[in-house]
Amino acid sequence: MVLLAVVVVVLAGHGAQRAAQRGVDAAHDPNRGGDRVFETQMETVRRQLSEQVPAASTVYFKGSVNSLWYQRIVEFAAMDGIIVVPDAARADYDLSVVSAPASVSPGGMRLVVKRIG
Repeated sequence: MVLLAVVVVVLAGHGAQRAAQRGVDAAHDPNRGGDRVFETQMETVRRQLSEQVPAASTVYFKGSVNSLWYQRIVEFAAMDGIIVVPDAARADYDLSVVSAPASVSPGGMRLVVKRIG
């Protein structure tokens, strides 16, 4: 029992460390253009998700599960009661995050939402 508890704590600690490292890496990404821009991008995409996808909907995110945007979409979706599914066939909406002029979408990123079916 103790061994199992130790294994769980070690695995959880490793996952937390990886998540923290990804956050630090994202915060120091030279392509991002600073913390304010990054915060604006995150808030813009979060707001767009809340406005365009109803709670209890299922969504599929086009992109690598290892990408920063995938991680953020999962977090934002959870805040709004939206379910991220692993394949488009089970989704109500298809999502992607794309670059856009700052005049179109604050921070230069926007969420593209397409209704499936």
